[in-house]
Amino acid sequence: MSMHDQFLADLLQTPDDRMLRGVYADWCEDNDLSECAACLRWMASANKRPLRDFNFENDSAAMQIILDSKVSLVLAPFEMSSKVWITAADVDALKGLSPVLDWLAGPAVDWLGVWKRSFGVDGFNPFETLAVAVVTSPRLVSCEMIPVHIEELPDDTSVTGDQNSKPYLLVSAKIQSAHFASYCYEAKPEFKTDLMRRLLNAP
Repeated sequence: MSMHDQFLADLLQTPDDRMLRGVYADWCEDNDLSECAACLRWMASANKRPLRDFNFENDSAAMQIILDSKVSLVLAPFEMSSKVWITAADVDALKGLSPVLDWLAGPAVDWLGVWKRSFGVDGFNPFETLAVAVVTSPRLVSCEMIPVHIEELPDDTSVTGDQNSKPYLLVSAKIQSAHFASYCYEAKPEFKTDLMRRLLNAP
């Protein structure tokens, strides 16, 4: 069974874990996988609520300042990082090679445990690593300049039915905006091999 199939199987057996449902829903919505259709219908019937993006929502005004500054902006969303998995075997390969890698392996083992307990999977997606890849391995990631805009819309995470709103960072070729960002959506299969090579060669 593939890791994706295992993830789906664990999801369907965990109807009360809203975090798991939310993460998987976000992943499905960004990937053209036929297996996701039935899963999303099931989550809708289970009243699944998306996860909040607190990094953005807690200070959307700061993000607006960044957009207005016209600095080069790269977005590396879950759509991209969800396609790269770091497993226990990968972490074990780092142990005992250098003090730096041992320092890295310790928290990575803990993080594997968090994902196992929370999501029922034997691995994790290295989120920030994919953002760094734009600099370290640009040939291995696919990005596109797309309009980006902040808009206040109804809160899709409300569990009380209140008519509250929250800010959304919208990124789409279909919106009109004076602001653009490099939206990265794909990591080539060779990316993980390159990542492990660079880690194993670390001083």
